[in-house]
Amino acid sequence: MKIRSDFVTNSSSTSFVIIAKDKFDLANLQKMMGIKRGSPFEALARNLFAILTENMSSLEKHFSHRLSLGEALDDIISSEYSSETAQRILSAQNAGHKIFCGRMSSEEEPIQTFFCCESFELEDRDIYIDATECTW
Repeated sequence: MKIRSDFVTNSSSTSFVIIAKDKFDLANLQKMMGIKRGSPFEALARNLFAILTENMSSLEKHFSHRLSLGEALDDIISSEYSSETAQRILSAQNAGHKIFCGRMSSEEEPIQTFFCCESFELEDRDIYIDATECTW
């Protein structure tokens, strides 16, 4: 697990992207976070998983309004994400991977506030999570 420790805004929301070669489930997230079965941190992983899954949708659904206005998906991705994240999304899309997008709010329960205000990335060979796009 990598946690960004550079400047983090006092944001009210954080966008996130999840790219999965196959499936995204609680077991994958716990493994990525280095949380073993029986660990006191299992509840943390369960809460984060619930937050992510409750707030995520497919890439196309997430940007459906802009797509309906005629914007190209590649242009939307390039305007919404850093160049590195946009490139990952476009490569994953070309490879047929599952891509989910969503937003967390710092005005929700404390665990969501924590993850919203602390930018983070998680990555293994099958899943990539980028929650570094903070906005005011």
